[in-house]
Amino acid sequence: MSKTTLKELAAKFTFHEETAKNFLHSIKEHIHSMDEGDKIYIKGLGTFEVKKVPTRQVRNPTTGETFQKEEHLRLKFSLSTALKNSVK
Repeated sequence: MSKTTLKELAAKFTFHEETAKNFLHSIKEHIHSMDEGDKIYIKGLGTFEVKKVPTRQVRNPTTGETFQKEEHLRLKFSLSTALKNSVK
C-alpha cells in the first residue's frame, strides 16, 4: 500500500498514519501465518482462505518438458457480495 493511501486512510478515520500502517502490517502478518483450511473474513471486503493444491503434471511451454509440481498451499481471496455489487 502506498504512503498516500495510508495518509488518506488515516485522515478518513481520524487516526495517525503510523496506526494505519501498524494495523495493515498486523493483518499481513496474520495472513502469512495461516495454515490449510484457515479463513479470515473481513466484512464488506471478502474472505482470505488457504487451499491445498495437489501434486500435478505441468509442462514447460518453451521446451515442452513435462515434470511433476509438488503439492503446495495457495492463498485464495473471494470478494464479498456487497463489494462485487458496488463495483458494477
